[in-house]
Amino acid sequence: MVDALRAARRSIVPGGLVLDVRPSARLDARLVARRRARWAPAGRIRSSANARARDRAADAAVRELVRDRLLRVVRKGTYWVLVIPGPLASVRETIAESGRFAGLVVARGTDPGARYAVMRPIQYAFLERVDQAGARGAEVRGRTARSRGG
Repeated sequence: MVDALRAARRSIVPGGLVLDVRPSARLDARLVARRRARWAPAGRIRSSANARARDRAADAAVRELVRDRLLRVVRKGTYWVLVIPGPLASVRETIAESGRFAGLVVARGTDPGARYAVMRPIQYAFLERVDQAGARGAEVRGRTARSRGG
C-alpha cells in the first residue's frame, strides 16, 4: 500500500487529493432486521483477524507517508453502508464466504423469515499532496490556486 500511495502522490499536482476509501475492520459490522418501516439492530458481525491485519497495514502505510510529509490528512472519518439485504440464511452464507468476517452473533428472538442486511463501516481519508517546499495549492485549468488564503 505504501508503494501505491507513493505512486498516487507522484501522479497528482501539489495540493491535489488522494482519496483512501476502504471497509473498516476496526468496527464490527452490524446485522440489522427490517422491522415495520425501519432497520433495527439484530446482531453483530466480527471482523476476521486477516481483515484487521490488512487494516492495520493500510493505516501504517498512510501514517508513514504523513510522517514523511508527503501527504497530509485533510479530513477522515467513517460512514456506514447497508448491504446484502435478504433472508437470514443468505446473509449467513455471504458472511461465511467472505474473508472480511469471522462470525455472526445473532440477537435472541431473531425471526429467520424476516428481511436482513449488513451495515458495514467504511473508513475514508482525504489526503492532500504536500509539495517539497511545504506549500499547498491545487492545479486548476493550468494555474495554481492557493487554498486558505495562501
